[in-house]
Amino acid sequence: MELEDEEEEHKESYAWEKSFERSWDQLTEDERGLRALVSERKRKKRTEQRDARKIRRGMTRHLFLVVDLSKSMSQTDLKPSRLTVTMNVLEAFIKDYFDQNPLSQLGIIITKNSIAEKITELSSNPTKHITALKAHTVTEGEVSLQNALDVARTSLCYVPKYGSREIVLLFESLTTCDPGDIFATIDQVKADNIQCSVVGAGAHVHVCKAIAERTGGSYHVALNEAHLRELVFAHSPPPPSTQKVETSLIRMGFPQRNNNLSLCVWYVNVLKY
Repeated sequence: MELEDEEEEHKESYAWEKSFERSWDQLTEDERGLRALVSERKRKKRTEQRDARKIRRGMTRHLFLVVDLSKSMSQTDLKPSRLTVTMNVLEAFIKDYFDQNPLSQLGIIITKNSIAEKITELSSNPTKHITALKAHTVTEGEVSLQNALDVARTSLCYVPKYGSREIVLLFESLTTCDPGDIFATIDQVKADNIQCSVVGAGAHVHVCKAIAERTGGSYHVALNEAHLRELVFAHSPPPPSTQKVETSLIRMGFPQRNNNLSLCVWYVNVLKY
């Protein structure tokens, strides 16, 4: 009996000999600033995915990605830098976007030095978008949200009404350098029925929240690299279709039968001889 008691004592380990558990790592912060366990966050995500299956979604989308290439992208709070992490996430997102939306189109706009430039038009070619994105990796100057919204709105206002119009901004800065009243531009975006969402990596910015709220989009700030990827990939599935979208038939490019009468006449003449 004494030997058995000694073995049981050896099997039990002291509290300081056990593996150290960082319980605070299991806490996450949601969009309202509330803290919850990781397990609760995963359970909430599964519930949202299950409920999303019952939502009616559109088949065609027209989306512009607006990428912040200001000097704020060179910061290293995300390793090795914000730019490297963002580019890797966007490359994977573009592939996933066309996998889930084969009939949709996407374009890319970059903003730096207080200007906005459209580097790809709306198209369904993921290779073209990824190549153009990799060719623009220089970060400098300040971002201009107003110019970026104007460039995207100019193209989206002419797309067919049966498809959704969306803008997703990757905003890393804390300021924006605009030539005029950005809130007037936001009202124009709303009037054109364009939904605008913002994904940030710095801190909450009032103007970004205003853009999302007025246009019916979403605004979230990433806590780390994994959270940034999660927030960006949340825009891959088609959004719920709104009642404002008109129901109409879409003309598809199927082959048509063409009766060549001249060939038939020539064939009959040959048979006569």
